Amino acid sequence: MVATGTGSGKTECFLIPILDSLLKEESIGLSGVRSLILYPMNALVNDQVKRLRKLLCLQETVKIRFGFYTSRTETKPKDAKESLRRELQAYEGKELQELFTATEKKNLDLSTKDKLVEKAIAKITTVQAISREEIWEKPPHILVTNYSMLEHMLIRPRERQDVFAASQNTFKILVVDEAHTYNGSTGSEVSMLLERLKVAVGVEKDKIRCIATSASLGDKSVDREVLKFASDLFGEFFGQVS
Repeated sequence: MVATGTGSGKTECFLIPILDSLLKEESIGLSGVRSLILYPMNALVNDQVKRLRKLLCLQETVKIRFGFYTSRTETKPKDAKESLRRELQAYEGKELQELFTATEKKNLDLSTKDKLVEKAIAKITTVQAISREEIWEKPPHILVTNYSMLEHMLIRPRERQDVFAASQNTFKILVVDEAHTYNGSTGSEVSMLLERLKVAVGVEKDKIRCIATSASLGDKSVDREVLKFASDLFGEFFGQVS
């Protein structure tokens, strides 16, 4: 459980271990979701997508890919590419430049906004599965979604089979951000949802790493209650508040 203030590095506390774990895998070339990051709302998903793009686009050789699965994710690759183009056209040129390595900035023609957008699309699609069909065909190493969409994915046969069943030998890390929002009846529903997810990916209790983050769980005086809350939410043992 990571409990610290807004803007103090919660994302890095789970993203760095995820990337470290993936880079150490000998089977990284195989498809299958290794890590799922769950957010309570689309706005937080969108922020994480930007961060992952910026980070993973700087790989000299692409070893890690990700995808986000929300109501915004287009089904067809062609539609997803057009949606991505519209999104990037609204970016500042400086933001797009951050997707390229120093060598690429030197060698590619990024002289106009249109050229910059097209090169950015080409770069992003090497590290991100941008459509639902791409995610079905080859589930990315990191999947970002919200709990409402996860509920739909676990009900629908296509996602349950092609995404989760296909990840039964690879799934390792489950992250729940803004964990304090899952209290009361919502917390019970999400806890059951996480149990269904574990069944879908075929993992037993204590066989995956679970990480929860929050900026609203109090100080060290309530660590015991925080660990109990996390254990109840995930149905797993939690041993540390950081």
